[in-house]
Amino acid sequence: MIASQLDEEAFSALWNRSEKAWESLLDELSDEKSNPGEIMVVVGPAMTHISLIAQCLNLTKEALGLFHLDAGSISVIDFPDGPSSKGVIRCTNYTAHLGRWSIPITKPA
Repeated sequence: MIASQLDEEAFSALWNRSEKAWESLLDELSDEKSNPGEIMVVVGPAMTHISLIAQCLNLTKEALGLFHLDAGSISVIDFPDGPSSKGVIRCTNYTAHLGRWSIPITKPA
């Protein structure tokens, strides 16, 4: 196999896993035992979050390259009408909580 085929397989596997994760999140939020207004936190690498954002927006896996999230950033997806409706992305790539590390640091040339 050539590298691009391996990349495509890994890319497809990530997309399929993110679809299952998105469905699990919606199931958890719609669980009768959960409290209305309950907050769920998902922690993971940037690509995981980008995949979940794309799932929320009902995009295809080809759109994943359109997003960039910095390490430690916060994104918020809200469900004002409950998990049976579409999620609303309130913010992405929020880094102000990182203090002085919220400003991208570039190496000197």
